[in-house]
Amino acid sequence: MPEPLLPVIQTDALTVYLGDTVTVLPMLDPESVDSIMAHAISERVQTLRQRVADLLHQATVNHELWVRALGPRPADTRESQRWDEVAWAVAAYRDAWGVTVGTPFGEPSTLAQRQDAARIASMVHRLPPMPFPVSAGAQSTVDRPTL
Repeated sequence: MPEPLLPVIQTDALTVYLGDTVTVLPMLDPESVDSIMAHAISERVQTLRQRVADLLHQATVNHELWVRALGPRPADTRESQRWDEVAWAVAAYRDAWGVTVGTPFGEPSTLAQRQDAARIASMVHRLPPMPFPVSAGAQSTVDRPTL
């Protein structure tokens, strides 16, 4: 298998969305892709990753509602890495589906969009509970956004 295709086929949170996009092309067999096509796909994946990273950075800096809905980024290294992956996946979804409202998933209108939203929402729900102060010194938790 050409080395540049590995990021497209991996199933981590960073590439699941892109991987699903690639599987839309049933004729694309990674074993038969020539080096020119593999390079073109790799470049496209890198461009998409950079775009999503830029969008996520901008949303974080601007304190956009959908980022705040994910809860604060944990201080723990492992948990913060997981939060980053989930936030990245939500940003990729929002970019791909043109979501501009404050909620993470907007109002999915097609079956494909609902399926994508459900897949990423399940990632969001696996994040640690968000702390929510209910009174001075007391803490509770808040539910994550749903579809």
